[in-house]
Amino acid sequence: MLDQPKYKTTDEVDFIIIGSGAAGGVLAKELSGNGFRVVVLEQGPYLTEADFTHNEVEVVNRNQLTNHPELQPATFRRIPQEKAKRHRALVYGGMVGGSRRLAYSLR
Repeated sequence: MLDQPKYKTTDEVDFIIIGSGAAGGVLAKELSGNGFRVVVLEQGPYLTEADFTHNEVEVVNRNQLTNHPELQPATFRRIPQEKAKRHRALVYGGMVGGSRRLAYSLR
């Protein structure tokens, strides 16, 4: 892990970036690399390699790569007249490093 500065809630910073996805992560790196004080806020936890498993069933059951259906419901329907149903959104990834909310679902 890179040496990351720690800021107190009372410290003044130059930029606050919401989300560390593809754009947010690159922007934070470029700004901080040019001497700016940057804080990135992310909705999920900071995970390490030890937090992951190579058990695909467990990954799905623990909602590690999707939204949590009860906490972050995502609904989908095929046509406007159909009633929307809750599904997991594949590649949601609510963790440091970002995500893309795609309209794919696990069925």
